[in-house]
Amino acid sequence: TIGTITNATSASATYTVAEGHVSSDLNTTATLPLSLSAGTLRDAGDNDVSLTIPTNENLADNRAIVIDGVRPTITSLNSSTADSPPPKGIGAAVNVTVNFSEAVTLSSGGNFRITLETGTSDAILNITSIPGVTSTQATYTVVEGHSSGDLTANSVALTAGTLTDAAGNTATLTIPSGQNLADNRAIVIDGVRPTITSLNSSTADSPPPKGIGATVIVTVNFSEAVTLTGGNLLVTLETGTSDAQLTISSISSATSAQATYTVAAGHVSPDLNAIDNISLSAGTLTDAAGNTANLDIPDGVNLADNRAIVIDGVRPTITALWSTTP
Repeated sequence: TIGTITNATSASATYTVAEGHVSSDLNTTATLPLSLSAGTLRDAGDNDVSLTIPTNENLADNRAIVIDGVRPTITSLNSSTADSPPPKGIGAAVNVTVNFSEAVTLSSGGNFRITLETGTSDAILNITSIPGVTSTQATYTVVEGHSSGDLTANSVALTAGTLTDAAGNTATLTIPSGQNLADNRAIVIDGVRPTITSLNSSTADSPPPKGIGATVIVTVNFSEAVTLTGGNLLVTLETGTSDAQLTISSISSATSAQATYTVAAGHVSPDLNAIDNISLSAGTLTDAAGNTANLDIPDGVNLADNRAIVIDGVRPTITALWSTTP
């Protein structure tokens, strides 16, 4: 709107681009390019000015002004990392890609942050360079303790700087409904190591004590299914001056493993128990995500805490010959 023209051969107004305005070559409208809302526009001879714009003399004929009043937006979060199964374990790398509606640039010193939902402690990904592109990527490395049934982002935000398109419009960083990472991929995060939950036995408690040649089943229970590869799982039992060592050579995606202890001569224990920690002779014991098992025996769940098995591997002997006859 131009409110004043006084004895002049030109008049000007300022157009401020509003959000949502777009034009590939700014021009006046075809239906009513110039008009008077009221009053008159006349020359010195009192002649009404013709408001018809001459052919090839409109704004777009003389200038090339592109209008972009549309803010860039996030169109989706995705990943080039393969879906689960298997789950992604500790140390695994997961690509996270943010796609935009148009090319954007992160200002110098800026920081673009993606927060992933990974359980009690969320993962933070920081991106410091976005140079006029329609997508940006970061790598999430699974750390111990992280978990997610279907990896997704809690938020995308700027902690410093600006993220703008070529027109200088600041980006809207709302993740559209149905376009988060979990909507487009199926990536399970398992950053929790398998652990021993208990040592137990299916063998009946004492009494009577278990003598030489008796067999005792020893069961190791795990917090999740584990697989033994390239080695043996060793369980050492406290059996007096000579301890018994049990060897388990096969565990295939199971939540428990068993070995049989055979009482040998000389073994004794008032309440059979495992000593130290369970160990591997070689190889690995891992869950489906490749996390190595923690083989510490927790307090209160050892064999003696769950069963009452007495070991007596000492043969009775003659200690003396005696007579009551004087």
